[in-house]
Amino acid sequence: MTCSVDNNNSTLSLEYILKNPASDLFKEFANYLQQSYCIENLEFWIATQEYKKCTNDTLLASRCEKMINAYIRPNSPHEINIPCDMRQTILELYHQGIFHPHIFGDAAEAVLELMRINSFVPWVMLNRREDKMSGMKHSSSSSSLTERWNLVKLKQISRKSWSSSSSSFDYSSDDRFTFSVSSYSNNSVYKSMLKRIKKSLSGHQRQ
Repeated sequence: MTCSVDNNNSTLSLEYILKNPASDLFKEFANYLQQSYCIENLEFWIATQEYKKCTNDTLLASRCEKMINAYIRPNSPHEINIPCDMRQTILELYHQGIFHPHIFGDAAEAVLELMRINSFVPWVMLNRREDKMSGMKHSSSSSSLTERWNLVKLKQISRKSWSSSSSSFDYSSDDRFTFSVSSYSNNSVYKSMLKRIKKSLSGHQRQ
């Protein structure tokens, strides 16, 4: 599902925003999530992508415990809204000592769709209304969402192909979240958010 933001048969997708954390669109969307009190969805999703990259069993177990205590347990500090049976399955696997890199796969998918329906679509619609009002007032003080998206597309023209990008989505495999976040490591937006995630996770002990 994507949400159209212009009239040139192009669409702005949530996936595009998530894999371009250095962009203004990502910053604005993250700010919208913060203001609407659901930033934990984005933080959890990013944390799951980092978790999947871990190959050290000891570190994997430690990270799993922290994520369980921060996002999964009922009444946890940053509890995410996922189905009860999904939450229970994750907790059962955790208590069995199973820390597979994809233990949070279903939860990540559920949170992604939750962000899409409850946050991304309303955010795009809000921007479109503001763009329309701005156009009626002939205001040129700031660029509209459509104009920023068009600028993004112009920048893409100079690229040879998406395959040369360090970030990529692959929805053709069984694992719908085969996602590389290597491009995140060198930008301040991601570092700031990851730092906040790590800070929120620190200190949580297994209950």
